[in-house]
Amino acid sequence: MEKSLLIGVTGGIGSGKSTFCNIAQKAGYPILFADDISKKFLGTDPVVKSKLIKRLGTQSYSNGKPNKDFIADKIFSSPEILKFVNSVLHPPTIDYIVNESNLLLQSNLLVFVESAILFEAKMDDIFDLIVLVKSETDLQINRVKKRNNLTEEKIHLILNSQLPDENKESKCDFVINNIKGIDDLEEKSKFVLGLIENLTRIEMDADQL
Repeated sequence: MEKSLLIGVTGGIGSGKSTFCNIAQKAGYPILFADDISKKFLGTDPVVKSKLIKRLGTQSYSNGKPNKDFIADKIFSSPEILKFVNSVLHPPTIDYIVNESNLLLQSNLLVFVESAILFEAKMDDIFDLIVLVKSETDLQINRVKKRNNLTEEKIHLILNSQLPDENKESKCDFVINNIKGIDDLEEKSKFVLGLIENLTRIEMDADQL
């Protein structure tokens, strides 16, 4: 008999954590993307909308939809505003992740949650295991510039708003160093996924002792 596990996957922007999650998804495991869930609350939750408009102004929303560029500029220009926006978005996002993952764990051996700010949001205690995907800053910047329409300045602002990897490593169960390219990352990701799959059996065997 096997034991289901909830796995957190974290890493800075452009680190390669989404590649790890894609491999887990291809293996048949459900993935919850914290950023997508947070954006859903940003766009549809009336309480969130009311609080942001009150603090940031009516420019926060246009035609009922969040003005993401405006909000992002506010967030990354002020640590105080970043803290406020996080205080609005994190609680409903975490509640959703807890409830949804509990449902998914009833029918799945492993459930993964991707979050760049897993530790910053203080949600690390909900996971059985945590995987950190890390890389070098220059590589992260180049990856993000290729896939997103972001300036290098904005990428640096995002990176600076996230905890450095060295502050996370000791709190993680697995660390994947992504510096050699996609093939190496995929190989390492599959290896770590295999270890995690084995742990579901080890965990159950230990419980039965």
